[in-house]
Amino acid sequence: MNDFIVVAGPCALMNYPDRMHRLAHELKEAGATHFRAGIWKGGVFPPPANSLSWGMGEFGIPLLEAIHEQEQIEVMTEVRNAAQVAMLDCCSVVWTAARIMQDYQDLRQIAHICGDSKKAMALKRHPGATIRDWRGAIEHCFDAGGNDLSLWVVERGTVSISPTEMTRWRPDMLAITEIKEDYGHRIKTIFDVSHAVGKREWVIPMARAAVAASVEGLMVEVMDIPDDSPSDARQAIDISTFRGLMSQVKQLLVNKEAA
Repeated sequence: MNDFIVVAGPCALMNYPDRMHRLAHELKEAGATHFRAGIWKGGVFPPPANSLSWGMGEFGIPLLEAIHEQEQIEVMTEVRNAAQVAMLDCCSVVWTAARIMQDYQDLRQIAHICGDSKKAMALKRHPGATIRDWRGAIEHCFDAGGNDLSLWVVERGTVSISPTEMTRWRPDMLAITEIKEDYGHRIKTIFDVSHAVGKREWVIPMARAAVAASVEGLMVEVMDIPDDSPSDARQAIDISTFRGLMSQVKQLLVNKEAA
């Protein structure tokens, strides 16, 4: 499990420092390699008045820095432009909002600054993107960031031809395998299980499927009290469930190595 990436944390960073520190500490102890928390969030609809669902903005950066320094865990957040990346000295990795996968001007600028600053860049697949679209975005990232850019590609579910309320999106396991065959060791494949399914009871089964499909990491939303999450509460799991997930992931990886 030494090289397996596990990105875990709340959808949005909350202005409760003790609570966020405790969560990061517990996640690291359970096996998380990175603490994720959005400070610049977006959504289909405008947020309600005084809502925290879109994050703390740049005012959340000192809290991310403190979590990184005091809990000794890598921290990650979502970005939409290069100016945001430039503010995040505390982050060794940033992930791009899925909506900007084909906003090539911003995407290339983010890739360029990540390449220059030696940050890893996690490219989230747009839910409406074909494999060809995803390849094109990957090529833009390498073209702008250089061939040495550390690029993670994140599958987070796609639009289904048969819409259903049962899942938020449809996990595309074939895409993970196909894109890995295309780029090999030039990329790391990550499965964002929380967004892919949208319901916490399906997080563990689909995470297991992704490990079986040979992903190199998982991204999962975890909250001390999931229903308190200011956004995407339905897909967040609690720390106890996360510990169970990690136990199963470790066993699956051991079994794969022994096979």
